[in-house]
Amino acid sequence: MSRDLKLFLLPILVLFAVTLPHLEQGEFRRDTVVYAAVGRYMWDGGSLVAPHISPEKPYLHKPPLALWIHGLFLKLFGANLIAARVPSILAAAGAIVFNMLAVSNLGTRREAVMSGIVLALTYEFFRRTREISLDLWQLLFIMAAVWLIASAIRSDRIAPVVLSGIAIGLALMSKPLVALVALPMFGIWLAITRRAHLIIWLVLGALPIALVIAAPWHLYMYSLFGNTFAHQYFSRQIEKVATKPAHSRPFIICKRTQRPTGHGCARWSTRAICASGDRRSDGRDAIFFCLA
Repeated sequence: MSRDLKLFLLPILVLFAVTLPHLEQGEFRRDTVVYAAVGRYMWDGGSLVAPHISPEKPYLHKPPLALWIHGLFLKLFGANLIAARVPSILAAAGAIVFNMLAVSNLGTRREAVMSGIVLALTYEFFRRTREISLDLWQLLFIMAAVWLIASAIRSDRIAPVVLSGIAIGLALMSKPLVALVALPMFGIWLAITRRAHLIIWLVLGALPIALVIAAPWHLYMYSLFGNTFAHQYFSRQIEKVATKPAHSRPFIICKRTQRPTGHGCARWSTRAICASGDRRSDGRDAIFFCLA
């Protein structure tokens, strides 16, 4: 096994060290109960296209991709906590891999591995593996898109920008709408790294591909359930996010649970500040400012 591969496996091993122990302990909580029921029913007599909680009750809140995956594990290995949580751990590991690949395109190998360790030890990241987390699957696909955009920044090629639409489309099939926000962010990254001529391919390539992947399911669900689907899927979700109470003590939460992220941001911010004063910089280091 090469030394590079060993280094890149280190953050994955760190993630496993904080997620695999006592994996069977606890109980099904919060949304995990609903997601498990919907996913299992999709593979056990229900429709793989139109999620249902029961034959009479459709589930109109989330797209089906992550539910397919978790439901398959629950069908193959039984309705238990390990089968429910393992796919979330795999999604988290994939997000770490794509994070390291993206940073390796923009910085050194050491910075890539450090970024993976920081992410693996971030509490708000690894605690999601204790549940069926659609957020982790969305993050996995968005980080795949980030890696492709980072590759485009390094190589100045159109193909990675266009292919990022596949990852965005899969993210849209994991959670509603949020992944579309990545596209304007990618445009900003390309602009500040002197790749502005590639921005048009986000519109002409990535966005159409993402819509080709995600739109058919949404249109099919609308054809079945009409305005009921539109209200549940869009209006209710926006209302739920808008009315969600904020953390009452954000400083304490940040200090106690997200210290590793702070170290990573400080490292990237320092590099960005140094790069801004270096006339020899080709502009790629500005991406670390956005990451920070």
